[in-house]
Amino acid sequence: MNIFKVLASRKKFPEDMTSVLLGWLMYPDAEHGLKRMFLERFINSVTTKDNDIIHQLESTPDEDIRCSLEENVSTAFIDVVYFFGDYAFAIENKIYDGSVEEKQLQREYTGLRKKYPDTKIFIVFLVPDINPGVDFEYNNLKNIVETPHECSLVTWSDTICNIIDDILNDATISIVEQTRFILESLRVFIDDGFYGYDFADRGSSNGTRSNYPRSTYAELKKKTHGFVGVALGSAGLLKMSKEEILNKGFQYDNSYECSRQYWLPLHEFLQLVEQRINGTGLPIGFKQRMDSTSIYNITCLPENHNIYIGIKGGERGLYDMTQQKIDSMSWQLTKGEQPNSQWISGSRYKHIYEEKFPERVV
Repeated sequence: MNIFKVLASRKKFPEDMTSVLLGWLMYPDAEHGLKRMFLERFINSVTTKDNDIIHQLESTPDEDIRCSLEENVSTAFIDVVYFFGDYAFAIENKIYDGSVEEKQLQREYTGLRKKYPDTKIFIVFLVPDINPGVDFEYNNLKNIVETPHECSLVTWSDTICNIIDDILNDATISIVEQTRFILESLRVFIDDGFYGYDFADRGSSNGTRSNYPRSTYAELKKKTHGFVGVALGSAGLLKMSKEEILNKGFQYDNSYECSRQYWLPLHEFLQLVEQRINGTGLPIGFKQRMDSTSIYNITCLPENHNIYIGIKGGERGLYDMTQQKIDSMSWQLTKGEQPNSQWISGSRYKHIYEEKFPERVV
């Protein structure tokens, strides 16, 4: 049983409930027993290791860390805000693509600065996926954020799931049974797009999306139709190593029609995997929005030629970005003809990325 999916079965799961859950997981004195582990790992995931906010968190006793849910800043209500040292670490949480509100981030940032004029603001936009609407609102925020204040854009799948995986797989961490159950259930809930059980679906055990049968790549090659569930869709698939793809069990639905997010048609899944495994590169005409590091990893593969990345300002725009800004961005990647001068070649992207991040050179 997955309690989150049960509660989301009748209608959409409330976003504010995921905010409360996130705030609880980060609270050092909560009964989950993780202390400040989740908070520390979340902050480490959205900034650089030498950032002042990390140093201040490390030097702040647990009893001096304060959490506020639905923080009222007159111009807006902010989902989660943690106060420690001279920082206000704010999280604006979205779990559905259609819930992004125009200028909401700007109102929150402005309201925090007015309410806490002597506090450094670090505001995180946590979303299910990065799309043009998310990019637009986040860029509007970045345009008004002034030093020493900061902002970051992250996704549930890339950030929260990675934190959960790291905690669950760390043999040195002692996790109480109830907390492990919550983390494992939340991980599945995120992967399933925050959807509940479909009790009307007789084709799957208990009517749950997470109970769709899992099949390996070798097994999927024998099938003729259907859909394959992959976290983050084709972008997520391209992030995986060849070994991970060959050994992983993927959710499979044998229907002829599927509109669920991140489920790929079987033929598209097989084509991408075969090109990934055989080293033939991406297909001509391929187009997908990806985070900056995933794009770099793809440009490092020798079989990927004629790759272009769409970046506002082209090469100069990428050169002018800070490390933090690059890490917060996602761009369209395509293979084939260069659409226009705003699209830079994969080789130039790789060169500039490695200049910016010499420690990440593959």
